[in-house]
Amino acid sequence: MISKVLTVLVAVFLVSCTLTAGATENSMTQSSVTPAKKLFPAEASVSFASEYVTDGFRVGPQSPVFQPGLSVGILDTGLSLMLWSSMPIDRNYRQFDELDVFANYVHDFFEDKAYRVRFHSFIDYWLYPRSSTTIQVYGYPYEIPMRKGNKLHAGVTLPALLPVPVLGSYLVPSYNAYYWLYWQQNLRDRYQGGARHEFVLSYTRSIPVRVPGLRFPYASLAGSASYNDGAFGVHPAWSHSTAHLTAGFTTLGFNVAASFNQQWSFQPTVNPENERWTSLSVAMAF
Repeated sequence: MISKVLTVLVAVFLVSCTLTAGATENSMTQSSVTPAKKLFPAEASVSFASEYVTDGFRVGPQSPVFQPGLSVGILDTGLSLMLWSSMPIDRNYRQFDELDVFANYVHDFFEDKAYRVRFHSFIDYWLYPRSSTTIQVYGYPYEIPMRKGNKLHAGVTLPALLPVPVLGSYLVPSYNAYYWLYWQQNLRDRYQGGARHEFVLSYTRSIPVRVPGLRFPYASLAGSASYNDGAFGVHPAWSHSTAHLTAGFTTLGFNVAASFNQQWSFQPTVNPENERWTSLSVAMAF
């Protein structure tokens, strides 16, 4: 029931935003006043999704999840730290609670050029704190340790390389590489590590403000294709592709966004079926 309500709300949100996209602007509207840079900029966020899908894998059942996060930037270095979690709303599935700690780094090269390159990366330590279970082995209790590991990421985005004059924005290509290490008792266990290579093409345009109090409304369309080289026992191959429709705006200091997402699964070892999910998120910088 919650999943259906969330899907309806996201659909109404997306349709209302895209129907107002009558005019085209060259870039996102910018405020005439440039705010002073903060030494430690922070952002708190919360998302609700109809299910949790990441890197092609559906985590847990087809059940809504609650996903809070908190990030803090470090001076003007491009470095930030983030604490993030995903928790099924149905607490019968609390073994799928996830906790992540990220160290992120972002830097732009050739900022004033059409071939500007944005480098982005992170190191993630993830764990499922409720995944430890005790089983009986020859009549004796044996504890299976919690699932935990590291995920490493490095990627590049070319935000100004492919202008679309007719539409007034840019097609933005990106390449992302992710590498996993899966740990058990601080040793790599029987599940091998591996990498996923993701190729993304996205388009974002601003939407003229038609509602008092709404700022920086936008709509975005993105598609991706991924090659998995064997992480978590996946058969090395092109594993899945995705499409994402997102719309958002800022109001009363909150950044609000909704998305509709579709995944086509090519490898049953990644996901045995296609997935479709929606999400609604709210974030506030302070």
